[in-house]
Amino acid sequence: MTEDTENTEEQHSRRKVMKGGAALGTAALISKFSSGVASAQTGTEPRLQLGDDWELDDYDDGSGNTNVRLRHIPSGAELRYSVADNAWIPSGQIGLPGDRPDAYLDSVDANSIVSQSASVTNESLVMAYRSNDLTGNSAGSFVNAVDTEDTDNRGEFNTSNQFAPDETGWYSICGLAQLTGGSDGDNIQIRLIETSTSNTVLNKTLSGIDASHFPTVEVSGHVKLDSGSSYEVQVRNSVSSYDITAGQQNTRLTIVRSLVAE
Repeated sequence: MTEDTENTEEQHSRRKVMKGGAALGTAALISKFSSGVASAQTGTEPRLQLGDDWELDDYDDGSGNTNVRLRHIPSGAELRYSVADNAWIPSGQIGLPGDRPDAYLDSVDANSIVSQSASVTNESLVMAYRSNDLTGNSAGSFVNAVDTEDTDNRGEFNTSNQFAPDETGWYSICGLAQLTGGSDGDNIQIRLIETSTSNTVLNKTLSGIDASHFPTVEVSGHVKLDSGSSYEVQVRNSVSSYDITAGQQNTRLTIVRSLVAE
């Protein structure tokens, strides 16, 4: 065996350290990887389980330093531990805690994700309510239940007090309203509609109301909403004229973007 051949085999042994979760190389590099994790900046250590799609190897940064790299084989995305910088450096679509959101994966395909803690930012969260009592509404007429924005992460609650999602997707909806001023036996209704077609997305009706104690009427569900459309939560008393009671605890709308796609 020539010296060149020996060097080639040694490099191969060093570089293909771990593939598919099976150790293929030297304990020294594994030790180096472990110490690299321990010495990385607090809160930036990768916590990735090696499987069939992951490979751990080393690389030369061009300055004579041997560094450790964790690579996602199908995509080519990788995390590199830089000895010179004493930090993990993402490449491709892998990100670290504290990175800008666009440094993370655009999509994740996994059976499950386990995390001690996680937060999702820049997704739809709308909370609106009625800030002023609305009295003397005609029997049978639908009225927008809310008139004031409380929270709107992405600017999707428009000036008509309607939700206009900028992305098509699944959303969790909860609408609540306190109606008063009717008569015994009245029917009260709350619904979410698509405004351009008046198609009903969610609906709840309470019949035979006791006028001495009008209940709060609530509608909720997990529904698919379309970008380019607007949605409004409406209430009515189909029998008598009615009032809508103001206050976040009485009349409100909450919309949250679901993390689960169809």
